Amino acid sequence: MKWRALVVDDEDAIAATTAAILETDGFEAETVSSARQAKQMLAASPYDLVITDLKMETETAGFEVAEFAAKQPIRPVVIMVSAYAALGAEWQSHRIDSFFQKPTNTAALLAAIARLLTKRALKTAA
Repeated sequence: MKWRALVVDDEDAIAATTAAILETDGFEAETVSSARQAKQMLAASPYDLVITDLKMETETAGFEVAEFAAKQPIRPVVIMVSAYAALGAEWQSHRIDSFFQKPTNTAALLAAIARLLTKRALKTAA
């Protein structure tokens, strides 16, 4: 079974690159470019991982994505990736599991994803 990932970023090149990296690492990845689209996708189908930008159609759209994801029956791991570290300073209070500043170190991102998904699987099994 492949992990399912949703990549949310209004910069198409970043979303496509992130999805390609995830697919190379064995994920099934889909992309959307807004919080509104992300919430529709999350409501329609479960995901194991959500990687979201912070600033899209609003300055805090990524927080909306994270909070919506946290309310899903199967809660995905949520990672925020943003060029605006100051805006993302409150990421933990929005039920985000990890925060990375753009540009992101791919190896560090993949290591965090593996760690967080393992932690989630252990919680689910307990």
